[in-house]
Amino acid sequence: MRQRAAVACRWTSRSLLASSFLVGGISALRNPGHLPQAVERLGVPRGRMATNATASAMLAGAVALATGAAPVAATVVLGICLTGATAAVHPFWTEDDEGRRAAHRNAFLTNVSLLGALGVTAVDALQHRRRPGSSSRSSP
Repeated sequence: MRQRAAVACRWTSRSLLASSFLVGGISALRNPGHLPQAVERLGVPRGRMATNATASAMLAGAVALATGAAPVAATVVLGICLTGATAAVHPFWTEDDEGRRAAHRNAFLTNVSLLGALGVTAVDALQHRRRPGSSSRSSP
């Protein structure tokens, strides 16, 4: 019974974590808005292509994480996407307006928290994989 509860909790947690990346990836592909310009300001050429590539990687990572198909690889991909996107979209340190600075700082810290959750998820997946009697997949 305990093992079933752990599997259910692991699956639910991965799915909840993946949801943010799934929605963000779809949103960026449908309407990239200012993202390509923000990416180019960081010195990345072809901002639209980079935005689409990042959004596609986020979608693939979110699906791999939610399904448990490749949770460790997914956390690495999502962590890389999140790091780049956070620097491009939420540079609170450049804002003069206090309200915008606070909003960007909060979004930045939310993304840092997501990065921490990805780290915990990767460690959990690695530990679960190495336990005697556990399968290599951590999905139900």
